[in-house]
Amino acid sequence: MAGLDKSLLYKIMKRVGEIESDPPNLARSVDFLDLTGKTLEQAELKDMLYIDRHLVFLEQCGFLSLGTSTLDGRRGVRLTHLGHMFLQPELSNFGNESLLPDIIRELEQRIQTLTYPEEEKNGLLYKMREAFAKQRGELIVKAVIEIASQIVKAHGL
Repeated sequence: MAGLDKSLLYKIMKRVGEIESDPPNLARSVDFLDLTGKTLEQAELKDMLYIDRHLVFLEQCGFLSLGTSTLDGRRGVRLTHLGHMFLQPELSNFGNESLLPDIIRELEQRIQTLTYPEEEKNGLLYKMREAFAKQRGELIVKAVIEIASQIVKAHGL
C-alpha cells in the first residue's frame, strides 16, 4: 500500500457521488474501507491512513472538501464544485449546449470495451475525468491520446 492508487481514487469519487445522492448525503472516510478489501472490523489505523492519503490528494486536487480528522483517521467528506464536474462533466458547461458530454460518454464506452483489468480502466477514467473537470486543454489532449493509444493496442489497429 505504498503510493496512491488511481483506481482507488476513481472509486472514491464515484462512491462520494453515490452517497451524496442519497440522504443524509454525508460521506465519512470509513465509507471507503471496503474499496481496499477490508471491513470496518478488520481495518487497522494504517488502513484508515491509506484511505486518508487518497482523500487528502483528492482534496488538494479540488475535488473534495474534508472535515477535520479524528485520532482514528475518520472525517466527513463532501464533493466540491470541481468534484461534481468530475462526476458529471456536462456541468462544466452549465447553461451552454456542448458536445463535451457526448465526447466523454463515447470515450468511457470505448474504455469499457478494453480487455484490461478494472484497475487500469478506472485509472484511464480517472485521468480523463480529471482533465475535463479541470478544463485544461493540455491534460484533455494527453488523456485522449493515451486512451486512443490503449484502444488501438487492444484492438490491433
